[in-house]
Amino acid sequence: MAAETAAPAGAAASGPSATGGDGKTQSSNANTVARAGGPASTSYKVIDESAVTVPSKLPVVDRDSLPRPSGAEVADAARRLDIDLVFDADLLYIAEELLLSPVPPGWETHDDDQGRRYYSNKATIKTQWQHPMEEYYKGVVFMRKEGEQLLEEKASRSPPTPEETREMARYFGIDTKTELDLLEIAKAAVNAPLPPEWEEYEDDSGEVLFCNIISKKTSEHHPLDAYFLELVRQRRSATAAATAANGGKPMESGRETFGVTDFWQLNEQYIPYPWMEFVHPKNGQLYFYNFKDNVAAYCHPVHLIREQLKVAAAVGVQKVFRGWKARKDSVSAEFHAAASKIQRVFRGKKGRDGVQGMVHEKLVKAAKRIQRGWRSKVARGEEDLREQIVAAKVIQNRFKIRAARRRAALQERFGPRALPPRVDQRVLPDLRALKDQVTELLV
Repeated sequence: MAAETAAPAGAAASGPSATGGDGKTQSSNANTVARAGGPASTSYKVIDESAVTVPSKLPVVDRDSLPRPSGAEVADAARRLDIDLVFDADLLYIAEELLLSPVPPGWETHDDDQGRRYYSNKATIKTQWQHPMEEYYKGVVFMRKEGEQLLEEKASRSPPTPEETREMARYFGIDTKTELDLLEIAKAAVNAPLPPEWEEYEDDSGEVLFCNIISKKTSEHHPLDAYFLELVRQRRSATAAATAANGGKPMESGRETFGVTDFWQLNEQYIPYPWMEFVHPKNGQLYFYNFKDNVAAYCHPVHLIREQLKVAAAVGVQKVFRGWKARKDSVSAEFHAAASKIQRVFRGKKGRDGVQGMVHEKLVKAAKRIQRGWRSKVARGEEDLREQIVAAKVIQNRFKIRAARRRAALQERFGPRALPPRVDQRVLPDLRALKDQVTELLV
């Protein structure tokens, strides 16, 4: 249960009472959201879950093994929960659930001398006849009987806004980006009605307080905070169970993406995820809000999705065209690259042929130079040989003249008998053979 204190003196005068003409307490949107810090506040309050007891926080017990409560006990619990035994017979299971519910941590159960059961809180050293979970189940009964209808009536008179829904989501610890499936609970909690025995006030500092006119106790928490908090916790548990059953893959709360083939299947009969429907509080105009992208639209989201599909289709056609053009350009580039390669090979071959021609030309020129050199050398050798032959002939002639003069002189002096024998011609060098030898040496 929420921490409760005695009603301050003058609480009714410190703030306007929200009691309606039918005697039932009504709360305005502004005051309801004020418990979450208000839409204009820079910091917002978060519900203190340690001060609110809900069934999902109770110890786990096997209720089938517990003894079933008697009819008198169920009737007494139903009376305390404002359940009519005749007209509300379908709600008697709530009274039985209260009797089988364990006490929250920190609470103990006792029986007095007369067998009457009471409860004590070890932390506050407080005792009470009321079961600690009774306020929660009272809220459940109230919502089943008339609370849901009152909530719808309040929502029609004072529609919640996206800002109030966001603040209420923060109050209950709902992430507006990842827990979009819980925003409907926060939206409903904005217009949460007050049970008949509760009234809403504001103290001098502007804090919202809720007072029970029967028990004269006040609380910072709305009497139905536990009810909505339990809805949030149960929805989270169901989501976690579905995720575990899906192999650890998060379950989508709704379909968020649509294909071009869904264009004609979209209609205004349902609101696509993650959009939510709102009504303008001043002119009553219907509009839609996307908490994931923080976008508001006065037309149905289906039309926005259709426009997005048109754009996606156009982009897809452009992508196909660009891909086709890129492939065509790629083929042209490949042809161009192949032609360039052929040209490079041809130029290379032509260049190599030119180089080979130049080398051949150089070799021919070198051979010609060698031949000219050789011919020059042979010519010079022949000239030298001719000079040597001429020189030899000159020498021979001179020798023959000298020898003739000598024979003449000897004949004159001594007569014919004084001449020396003739020289054998075979011992003289053969000038032709000498020429051939010189030619071989030169070669």
